[in-house]
Amino acid sequence: LYVRFNDIKLKAGDYTLSPSQSIPELAQALTTGRENEIRVTIPEGYRREQIAEVIESKLGIKQLDFLSASKGLEGTLFPDTYAFSKDATANDVVKVMTDTFAKKTASLDLSQDDIVLASIVEREALTPAEKPVVAGILKNRLNDGWALEVDATIQYIMGKSGDWWPVPLLGDRKRVSPYNTYLNRTLPPAPIGNPGIVALTAVASPAATPYYFYLHDKTGIIHYAA
Repeated sequence: LYVRFNDIKLKAGDYTLSPSQSIPELAQALTTGRENEIRVTIPEGYRREQIAEVIESKLGIKQLDFLSASKGLEGTLFPDTYAFSKDATANDVVKVMTDTFAKKTASLDLSQDDIVLASIVEREALTPAEKPVVAGILKNRLNDGWALEVDATIQYIMGKSGDWWPVPLLGDRKRVSPYNTYLNRTLPPAPIGNPGIVALTAVASPAATPYYFYLHDKTGIIHYAA
């Protein structure tokens, strides 16, 4: 009604609005169009190479440029939906993503090991409800000196363009790598992907559980065992 009675011309576009804005402020904001911005969605659990593919397809930034700008930052490229300017550089994109990670996790007091574990939980758990329990199970294994034995880390070793998370076979568990959690009893040296806030929170506050094992059946239902 405000727009109609004041003869305000709205423009299509992507907007960032706030509940605190008044009706006149909202109406005025919706007249700019923001035609120079492109929305980019980065899903939870994507590894740097996958993000580079998305950024190239949406913003035209070369994958090698993004990988160079994000070197050593796996795990802190926060998955979210962003509005980037059409002329954004690889450094611009990386800064926005890492700044968002810092803001979202400021209250969690995460260590580097926590971020590594959260990246594994993100790939291993299928639903938000599972993540605190899976985090608790993996912490139980670590605390007792067990090898984590998670397939997600084997997938990370095997991943390549076109199939970043292949299904590993039993023989793949023998691949020699510091990321192989079947051969090594420690966490991988770095995150295997970029976890979302649910996985990060799950590791910061894992469920206290007697379980040491979990398994997803063919329908996706998870089962736990002590």
